Amino acid sequence: ETSVGKGRPLSAVGEVLHAAGLGKRFNTLKAFSVSALEALVVDSPCVVAVSDEIGENVIDRMCNKKSSSHEKAMRGALLELWSRECGQSPFMTHKRADAASISVNAPAFSIFGASTPGAFYAALSSASVNDGFLNRFMLAMADPRAGAQEVDPAMRAVPAHIARGIASLVPAEAPNSIPLDSAISSAPGRCLEWATADLKHVALDFEEAILADADAGDGLVKSLTGRVFEYAVRLASIHAVSRAGIYARVGIEDLAWGAAWARESAEHMIVQARSLMSASDYEAKLNLIRNAIREAGTLGKREMLRQVRSIAAR
Repeated sequence: ETSVGKGRPLSAVGEVLHAAGLGKRFNTLKAFSVSALEALVVDSPCVVAVSDEIGENVIDRMCNKKSSSHEKAMRGALLELWSRECGQSPFMTHKRADAASISVNAPAFSIFGASTPGAFYAALSSASVNDGFLNRFMLAMADPRAGAQEVDPAMRAVPAHIARGIASLVPAEAPNSIPLDSAISSAPGRCLEWATADLKHVALDFEEAILADADAGDGLVKSLTGRVFEYAVRLASIHAVSRAGIYARVGIEDLAWGAAWARESAEHMIVQARSLMSASDYEAKLNLIRNAIREAGTLGKREMLRQVRSIAAR
């Protein structure tokens, strides 16, 4: 919820990347048209952009029925960027009357955002479930606000081993010729290997279990669990590389970590989407009132009107 200190993780992303000499990998998501978003990817194909209040400031701009065509087109670009695999053909920007389409090899565009659950799900609709937009997000729930404490300023410094470790993941820049992003996008792709042959079978069994859960559920469950296995493997790969470097092999602890986060994220989406997501203005108002009553147990009319000021008393 609000006032839990979510600004600190957002600022830490830039601090860590700058400490590793990779400041160009960091940006803030202030692109409010597909042209601006694509320009961001062209300038730096491998980048993480941060956004506070991502529900209101980013998602609502793309999904609101009152959004402009340029804002809505951002959604399609993100769907394409987040569906890519190694070895795929370049990402192509939109062709415009005054500019040709630009190809971008191996883009890796990430968004790290923070939002209250209400604002996040209110910005989405059933269409975001059906076309797979929502299930491309990974959610981590923040703990409640902690007690006040003083932090030594020296503790804000990025530890040297973290900066060195992140810098070691990036291909060295060719001297005086190839820009760093070109060096990254032209580097040969490499698939991580499983630590053991048995672990590969464990992963396949996990995939079957996820598919069985999806088949046993309704349309919402099917849509929001469809990428659990894919994201579990992606997260396991990230965990392995962060643990052992670019030549890591994915072990059972890596897969367990990735699977736990991917499942928890999907389960949270299913529960919250049922209570907070709406397909119309009427349903949005109904959800707001229903959730206020659910949280309070019993609610008087005056207190109800105070909590839902966006809805006219009439």
